[in-house]
Amino acid sequence: MKFWGYTQELAEAAEPQPKALIEVTISATPSDLREIAKFLSSAADKIEVQGRNFEHEHFLNNASDAPRLIVFNPLTLE
Repeated sequence: MKFWGYTQELAEAAEPQPKALIEVTISATPSDLREIAKFLSSAADKIEVQGRNFEHEHFLNNASDAPRLIVFNPLTLE
């Protein structure tokens, strides 16, 4: 498992590239955490069923200022 991400500055670069992260802190309500947990569980199920055919999926949050959360399947790189 690896974590990748962008700072605001990286995201605004001419050619943004994600950076490897050594730590991720989630500041969220219990409700938000449960929604993330459901999303992650669903993504895991899809990877198990679809294998390499599942590349990535975005967590959909209704808040316009919410950070983006994407699950990526490393099997697609093999």
